[in-house]
Amino acid sequence: VNKRLAAASNGESRYSSKTIWDTIAMTVQPQTFLWTGDAIYPPMKIKGDTPLDVLRNEYDQMMRNETLGYAKFIQSDFLVGGIHGVWDDHDYG
Repeated sequence: VNKRLAAASNGESRYSSKTIWDTIAMTVQPQTFLWTGDAIYPPMKIKGDTPLDVLRNEYDQMMRNETLGYAKFIQSDFLVGGIHGVWDDHDYG
């Protein structure tokens, strides 16, 4: 039975040495995580619709770049209930 759930949005963490993922992992150790939108943000220089290759790169960075924190977080042993979520306007571009 899952007893620890964490939810968050706004996954941007390029401007801090300690990420929100470090904080969630250390304080909550959720068994299930719920994204509530804004997993990524397109680069500020893009106006209008974000090209698919740019969105793909942003998601790749989030999933693989350990300095952003999420790549390490999703490998945590305590996430037995998985990661679930919804997407909003930033996630779709």
